Amino acid sequence: MALLVFAAGVNSVHACALISVSLGAYVVWDRRDLAGMSLSNGCLFMLLLFMVYGGLERAFPGVFDACWKMPNLSGVRLGPVPVEELWWAFTWGFVAAPLYEFFTGLCYVPEPHRPRPVRDWALARFGLLRDRP
Repeated sequence: MALLVFAAGVNSVHACALISVSLGAYVVWDRRDLAGMSLSNGCLFMLLLFMVYGGLERAFPGVFDACWKMPNLSGVRLGPVPVEELWWAFTWGFVAAPLYEFFTGLCYVPEPHRPRPVRDWALARFGLLRDRP
């Protein structure tokens, strides 16, 4: 990350998000069973950060303008929160959630298969549906 920030001049939030999404993509590529966990936790962490930062902005109006280097960001906001912060939260949740399972090789025992036509079609469409015992 230091190379991206100091040598290439990339904003630290963008560098961290790029590294997180790259690592997360590798984890999901290697362990497709962790894809759902990665995506759902990325969305949940982004939602949590949005609520916390929204409350922070409500409690202390102008906190982002005062504490963040806004000229280095795109200026696009979702409500009061800079979109880069939400992107960072998603990528961090995306990579952090499955790391324990990835490094320890932990697999969840699948539940008995119940027909779920829409879910099974979507999983088969993207090559994620595996034969179950």
